[in-house]
Amino acid sequence: MKRISTLLISVLSLMLMLSVKCHGVNVQLSDSEVELICRFANAAVGEDAPLAVKLGAVNVVLNRLAHSDHPDSVTEVIFQKGAFQCVEDGRINSSFSHSATESARDALRLALLGRDPTEGALYFTHHSDDPLPHKVSFEAGGYLFG
Repeated sequence: MKRISTLLISVLSLMLMLSVKCHGVNVQLSDSEVELICRFANAAVGEDAPLAVKLGAVNVVLNRLAHSDHPDSVTEVIFQKGAFQCVEDGRINSSFSHSATESARDALRLALLGRDPTEGALYFTHHSDDPLPHKVSFEAGGYLFG
């Protein structure tokens, strides 16, 4: 019974956050968009990445949604041609562990509550990849956000 109650509370809390004001924009996410953002976070930075890094990746998607130079749907932001390596190489279509998915959901919950350590970043890269073409506003787990 306790497990069912905990699950119900988790589901209800996520449902309440699906329609919120985030980054100055009203954000309404469908279940499929929530799942897509979670898959993106795990594919982009790795399923074992710390919560702070997943939070950064999630915020880049949300920040792009709020920015006039980027598409205005989650799917279009994530699948915009050339925008993210994890889409180009197919990692976005991978299956991820339950704990990785829950970690990505936690990152999304925090972002929807307004937590953005990236300070509005629209881009991110790993230290070992090409340098970030923008001022770095946040650094975590080997990733630069700007």
